[in-house]
Amino acid sequence: MINKIIAKARIGWRKKRYRYSLYLGIVLGLFFLASSIISALLFGVLPGKAVNLLPDVHVPATSDRVLVLSPHCDDETLAVGGYDYEAVKAGAQVHIVLVTDCNKHGWEQTRLREFKNAAKDIGVPEKNLEFWNFKEGARDEKQLDSMQKMIKAEIKTFQPTVVFAPMTQDSHYDHYLVGKAYLEAAKDIGYSGISYGYLVHHRYYPQPKRYATKDYLTPPILYLNYGQGWSKLMLSQEAEDVKNEAVLGYRSQLRIPLLGTLLKSMVRRDEVYIKLN
Repeated sequence: MINKIIAKARIGWRKKRYRYSLYLGIVLGLFFLASSIISALLFGVLPGKAVNLLPDVHVPATSDRVLVLSPHCDDETLAVGGYDYEAVKAGAQVHIVLVTDCNKHGWEQTRLREFKNAAKDIGVPEKNLEFWNFKEGARDEKQLDSMQKMIKAEIKTFQPTVVFAPMTQDSHYDHYLVGKAYLEAAKDIGYSGISYGYLVHHRYYPQPKRYATKDYLTPPILYLNYGQGWSKLMLSQEAEDVKNEAVLGYRSQLRIPLLGTLLKSMVRRDEVYIKLN
C-alpha cells in the first residue's frame, strides 16, 4: 500500500514538474519574442521601400566644395563614395581628410595605398587628400582638442559648402570622436554650410549584413528623430558600380570576416545621411 502511494506521488510530481517546465518555457519564449519585437522597433532599420519617403540629399553642383572627414581608410567610400562620385561628376571640388594613421594592425602602407586607389576610382585626385595621422584606436579623448583645432582650420581654409562627418552614435570610438570634434568645431566657428552625419558601425545597421547590391540602405529606427532628419541619395548604376569597385579594392579589410561583410553590406542602391544643421 505504501509503495503504491509513493509511486502515485512520484507520478504526480513528474506531471507537475512537466507542467511547470512547460509554463516556464512558454513564459521565457514570450519574453524573448517581446524583447525581439521591442528591439526591432527601437534598433531595427526602416524597410527598404521606406527609403522613397526620405527627402533627397543636397544635389552637388559645380559651385560646391565638399569636405569629407574619414576616421579610417574606407569610411570615405563606404558612407559617402556615391556622393563623392556624383559631386566630382558635377564639377564640384571634393576634399577628403583621413583623420587616423590606419596603423592599428601595422598595415599602414597597405591601407594608405588602398585609400588612394579608392579615391582615384571615385574621381578624387591625390592632391585633394589630406592625412592627419591621429593614432587609430587610441580611445584617447585628449585628442579631441587637437582634432577640433584642425577641423576649424580646415573649414576656414577650404571653406566647404557641404561637410560629411561620422555620427556620434557610431559604435566605433574613432568615429564617435571625429563626429564629436566636428560638431563642437562647427558650433564654435558658427559654420553655416550644410552638414551631414553618416553611420558605418552599428549593431543593426546596415540590414541585411551581406552583399546585397539590389537592396537599399535605410536608417535605424532609433535615430529617426535625431538631428534635422535623414536624406537619401539614389545612386545611378554607374555610381553604384564605381563605389562597388572602390570597396572591393580594400582587400586588406575584406579578408577580415566580420569587417569584410560590413564593407560589402554598404554597397547598395542608395546612401543615407542625417542632416546635422
